[in-house]
Amino acid sequence: AGIIFIIIQNTMTTRPRATTQAPTLEELEVLKLSSPYVEKMLARISETGKKPSYPLSAFCMYSQQQRDKLKAEHPEIPQTIILEQIRKQWKTVSTKQQYLDRARGDYQHYKRLLAYWEDQFKGKEFVSPSKAEESKEETTSLIGKRSSPSRIEEPIKPVARNTGNLKITLQ
Repeated sequence: AGIIFIIIQNTMTTRPRATTQAPTLEELEVLKLSSPYVEKMLARISETGKKPSYPLSAFCMYSQQQRDKLKAEHPEIPQTIILEQIRKQWKTVSTKQQYLDRARGDYQHYKRLLAYWEDQFKGKEFVSPSKAEESKEETTSLIGKRSSPSRIEEPIKPVARNTGNLKITLQ
C-alpha cells in the first residue's frame, strides 16, 4: 500500500479593504445640513464620544413613516397588525426607490462618520464638554480646603471556609 500525500494550498487572497479618509469637522458640518442622520450622529459623537450607530434600512425608514401615519389614523389597532400592513404595503409601494436612495446615502455618510470617529476618538479616553466643566468647577472649589486625614487600613486576615470535607483558606 502506498502513501498518498494531499497538499492543499490556499489560493484565496484577501481583498484590500476600502478605507475612507477621515473627513474634517468642517466637512461634517456641511453634511449635517443635508441629512438628519448626520446631524444626529455628529451630536452623539461630540457629546458622548460613542461610535456612530448603523443607519436605518430603506424598509425601516418607510415603516417608521407609515407607522406614525397609521397610528394617528387608527389608534385602537394593535402594533402587530399595523406592522403586518406595512410589510404588505412595502412589497407594492411605488416610491421604494426614494427610500433606497436615502438609505444608500445615509450608509455613505455612516462610513465617513465612522472614519472621523476612528481618527478622533477610538482608543482614546473621552471627557464630554459638560463633564469637563463640572470637574473644573470641583477642582477650583476644593483648592484651599483641608481634607480629613485618611484612615490607615488594617491588613486583611485570611478567611477559612469549611466546604464539607475540604477546608479552603482564602488569602
